[in-house]
Amino acid sequence: MRSAFSKIFWGYLMTLLEIHIQFIDILPDPIGYLLIFLGIQSIVEKYPIGNKAQVMAAILGVISIPTVFINESGSMNPMEAPFTMWWFYSQIMMIANLVLIFFIFQLMLKIVQDYQDEELETYTWKFFKVYMWSNLALLIFDSFFINLSSEVFVALTVAAVVFYIILDIMFLVLLRKYIKLEDTPPTSPEEEPINTEKPLA
Repeated sequence: MRSAFSKIFWGYLMTLLEIHIQFIDILPDPIGYLLIFLGIQSIVEKYPIGNKAQVMAAILGVISIPTVFINESGSMNPMEAPFTMWWFYSQIMMIANLVLIFFIFQLMLKIVQDYQDEELETYTWKFFKVYMWSNLALLIFDSFFINLSSEVFVALTVAAVVFYIILDIMFLVLLRKYIKLEDTPPTSPEEEPINTEKPLA
């Protein structure tokens, strides 16, 4: 699991960070999604449930190409230009990325069941619900923020940014936990070979 989840970890981190030199993103999102794709590809044969996550990573790798040349933090301010092409593009990216994370969570839950780690499985399941509901709430209420006064909008934006940065950090920490899993899940008592040899007298 180390190699697979290391790729997913670094790929996801690249999609979060945005560092531009002139107008070029030196940590391009398509490369991040490619790493996620490769990470899932390395375990999808054993865990076919990862097929959907792999497909979404490939789709996001293609549709995220414009972000290499666009400073998203400076180009998609809904207060200055609500419902522009770039606003709709950012919404599509958010939805597609959330779908990808949903499928990654499904893959993680399947893996952790095989490893029989009840504590990690419980934490993954609880965080999965928090992460998904929080992001769904953002998508639902995002379009209503532009109707607020500028002071309220700024306050809510700052609070939301801090909250979602914390969520993303927590997701990265969770991925690190999966990196530490052994490459082969432990053998359950039912699967342990039965010793049929007679004991020495």
